[in-house]
Amino acid sequence: MAKLVAVYGSPRRKGNTTVLLKKAVAGARNAGALVEEFVLRELKMSPCLEIYGCKKNGSCAINNSFQRVREFEIS
Repeated sequence: MAKLVAVYGSPRRKGNTTVLLKKAVAGARNAGALVEEFVLRELKMSPCLEIYGCKKNGSCAINNSFQRVREFEIS
């Protein structure tokens, strides 16, 4: 089964880009794909603050929406 990530990056919730991507997502799902959707405007993510938790234990020390995005694994 195919795994896809759909990233909605537009600041407009119901803009043209969203309409088109939703149709693509529906087509992929109808074809049997597993699709995870992320709306960037709804996520709270901080830029890297150079805490280096990733080097110490393999994961970011900043606990925010990025962890949810990171956990979706594509194989």
